[in-house]
Amino acid sequence: MRRPPPLTDFPKYPVTAGLGVLAVASTASWHLGGDISSMVMDFRVWHGQPWRLFTSALPHVNIFHLLFNLYWLWVFGSAVEANFGRLRTAALYLFLAAGSAAAEYAVFEGGVGLSGVGYGLFGLLWVLHRKDDRFRDAIDANTVGLFVVWFFLCIALTVTKTLPVGNVAHGMGAIQGLLLGFAIADQRWKRLAIAGLAGLMLVVMAAATVGRPYVNRSGHVGEELAYAGYVEMEAGRNEDGAALYERALRVDGGRAEWWYNLAIAYERLGRERDATSAYEKASALAPDNAQFRAAFEASRTQPK
Repeated sequence: MRRPPPLTDFPKYPVTAGLGVLAVASTASWHLGGDISSMVMDFRVWHGQPWRLFTSALPHVNIFHLLFNLYWLWVFGSAVEANFGRLRTAALYLFLAAGSAAAEYAVFEGGVGLSGVGYGLFGLLWVLHRKDDRFRDAIDANTVGLFVVWFFLCIALTVTKTLPVGNVAHGMGAIQGLLLGFAIADQRWKRLAIAGLAGLMLVVMAAATVGRPYVNRSGHVGEELAYAGYVEMEAGRNEDGAALYERALRVDGGRAEWWYNLAIAYERLGRERDATSAYEKASALAPDNAQFRAAFEASRTQPK
């Protein structure tokens, strides 16, 4: 297997080295008490903050997590950047980061770290080292074994609740890399690989947006949608807020406070009958809440 270049060669690989520096800086900031909430994946990624798809790859939960990912980013990334150039390497990193982050968010909660990018580079080079002479020594059997064993070990750690790991991000990154490798280097499978990659990204993005209430296993989808609705209403976007509260209540229709806030959104939109109905449900779910009961009674007396 190709030996990684010495760290003193970092000027030759500015994209890979720069990504590593950003990961170190954001991780250090986080563990020194800095606020990285604007970097991680949450519902706001679809509400004007798309950068979270990419920046969530930068912070790492501990030093081992960071060092492991940085090592393989340097090993794999320097080989890619040497042959693909800076712009294509940067695009590759963004593509792998976005796909793996969206997949993890769709199924569970948003994770952090470069693991999805690392597995993406692994999948890409696994194909290219067989089909492109430039990458003949980029990977070997021992590395393949390590990444396969590590993949299943991480699943075991998560299932046993020993250590939660972004296994969906690992898998998504690997699949992205494999398909991209075939699209680049195998003329027989090029069109099928491109179609598969495009279809995969469409499915993942759909699952991370409109499909998330149906595929997500975290149990927090309703709360996230309700909070997003609250944020929209605070900003005066009541139609968007109402739509988000409606989605939250389809996930969990037993939350009185969500019905109450939905009723307020309906009132602001001039939907008086809908507001009365929502107030009624809030009052029925929380009969001891005087505020909900008073709002329902007041709404009933308003002309419709």
